[in-house]
Amino acid sequence: MGRVKLLLTSAGSGLLLAISWPEIGGSILSLFVAFFPLLWVEEQISKQKGLAWLAVFFQSYVAFFVFNLITTYWIYNASLWGACMAVICNSLFMAIVFTLFHVTKMKVGRKEGYISFVLYWIAFEYLHLNWELSWTWLTLGNAFANKPNLVQWYEYTGVLGGSVFVLVMNLLAFFGLRDLQSKSNVKLRYLGVIVLSIVASFLLSMLALQNDNATGDEVEVVIVQPNIDPYTTKFRTPPSEQIDKMIELAKEKLTPTTDYLIFPETAIPESHWEHEIEFLYATEKIRELHETSPNLKTIIGSLSTHLFLPGEKLTPAARGFRDGNGFYENYNSAIFIDSSAQTQMHKKSKLVLGVEKLPFINAIPFLKKLSINLGGTSGVLGSSEHPTVFRSGKDSAIIAPII
Repeated sequence: MGRVKLLLTSAGSGLLLAISWPEIGGSILSLFVAFFPLLWVEEQISKQKGLAWLAVFFQSYVAFFVFNLITTYWIYNASLWGACMAVICNSLFMAIVFTLFHVTKMKVGRKEGYISFVLYWIAFEYLHLNWELSWTWLTLGNAFANKPNLVQWYEYTGVLGGSVFVLVMNLLAFFGLRDLQSKSNVKLRYLGVIVLSIVASFLLSMLALQNDNATGDEVEVVIVQPNIDPYTTKFRTPPSEQIDKMIELAKEKLTPTTDYLIFPETAIPESHWEHEIEFLYATEKIRELHETSPNLKTIIGSLSTHLFLPGEKLTPAARGFRDGNGFYENYNSAIFIDSSAQTQMHKKSKLVLGVEKLPFINAIPFLKKLSINLGGTSGVLGSSEHPTVFRSGKDSAIIAPII
């Protein structure tokens, strides 16, 4: 088998994965056969002698490099180095997983090997959700992000259930297409299972939507998106000017019965001390809005800074003042303002790799210097250890600040 043909076929898997991704192509049908070219290449290499695993690793790296490049190239807007590291490293992790599947299939057997492919991939995605190098944008189950009506069963399985579904459908498609020369009933069996699985998934989702008997009072929500470019404008324009723009936009839609006003992440684009939150220009302007809308509760993103008191335990993200007198820590925060005197704050806990956190910072502290500047939230940020929610005493509402 020619090397060029194998390379092009492997790249085809990466292309099929990419065009199935939201905002790239969104083709769900291509998602169900995206691994077929790469699985076919692996099958051909398995017949060869020599270091087959090395060839499989190389071919799979090509496939996943194409996938990562097309779907995450945009990171270069923030940092070329960051984009390169994201594409190169994530492609490497995926290629290692696929190579492990190949080695298992060769050592243990075909049936066990293909089962291991699903198990290895899901284990990798689970690890990717929870370790220091977390980079979860390309979790396979996320491909349905723009089609939530098809995956209402995520309520029970989570996004990894979607990944299992995608992998199993790919394996069934591969088995069916691979056996084109076999008896028709074998091909129809695979085709039938695929069709039944997709139909069952759709019916389960429709059933879940029909049985959604959510109760409670309706709420009126106003969401403000000022469309401020985070690379060229956001952190070069006076914060008060941006706040005024967002306040004016909000006034166009607010009514006396509006319950919630939602502003974007880092809508307050300058860091402030946590103990001074009530004295911010943004806070005062929002309080003025509340005077005309008594039921209003506002959630707004902000950068914030915590000052460590003498004797207080320092965290890995703590920084020392240049004069050596004390330490502080920066956060990407969400602020909750209602009619009460107390303002609540949530500190983002799932930080973006390379932008808001660096891996293994305790073991390799000098990595702090390599952080990416993405729209002002640069450097190693602190985070909440546990998820928190906002509570409004006025109507007993509980709001999850998802950043």
